[in-house]
Amino acid sequence: LANFKLERRGDALHTAYGLFTRHEASLPRARIQALHVRQGLFQRLFGRVSVHAVSAGGVGGEEKEHARPWLVPACRATELARVLEEVQPEIELESVAWRPVHPKATRRIAIVGTVQYGLLFGTAAVVTWAVDAGPLAPLLGGALLLALGIGLVRSRFVYRGIGFARTEKALYLRRGVWTRRRSCVRYEKIQAVRMTQSPLDRRARHAHVAIDTAGPGGANASFVVPYLGVRDARRLVRELAREANRRDFRW
Repeated sequence: LANFKLERRGDALHTAYGLFTRHEASLPRARIQALHVRQGLFQRLFGRVSVHAVSAGGVGGEEKEHARPWLVPACRATELARVLEEVQPEIELESVAWRPVHPKATRRIAIVGTVQYGLLFGTAAVVTWAVDAGPLAPLLGGALLLALGIGLVRSRFVYRGIGFARTEKALYLRRGVWTRRRSCVRYEKIQAVRMTQSPLDRRARHAHVAIDTAGPGGANASFVVPYLGVRDARRLVRELAREANRRDFRW
């Protein structure tokens, strides 16, 4: 963003941006429900990250047009710790000990990728046969085998990118291969914790743990720990509920 500035004024974070039309906003730190640190492929190449804060309440009317899905659109990765110190000093995003999800998640991720690639190239093969482009069929077969191999390798990277961690004050989640995302929600911001199982989850003895906060809905507000063993998921739900009940909920 043009001329973007972030500064702390008392207990509020003040942002200003815009080249010709200037926009200013103020966010009380106490209203932050969760934090997301995003780093895309090109951001990693240039050593940059973006920080998004999910806040209580929403933005409507004309202001919605100018609302940005981030707190800091871009900063040096080496400055992230200093930014988080100003936003929420209790966050330990750079030093938490990450825990992996269930090992069998790799197989599930690989199966989903294989089915997707199979449908894609299978459809292409049918179309090729229908338009009488038979010489292209061997090329599609080779491409399908290559895509399936890539899918298997990709499943390992996806699995290694997923992790979660708990500290005395917050729960952390990470995921992503090309675009990496690390998230944090403090216990006092948790409104509800639930365990969900799809038919495939029940078959694999997996479960997902979802955390609700007071922030608005949408992808940026989602906080889900996937591919846990059922026992681990139930234990995590109990632990998070106990930590949330021990604290007074704060907007």
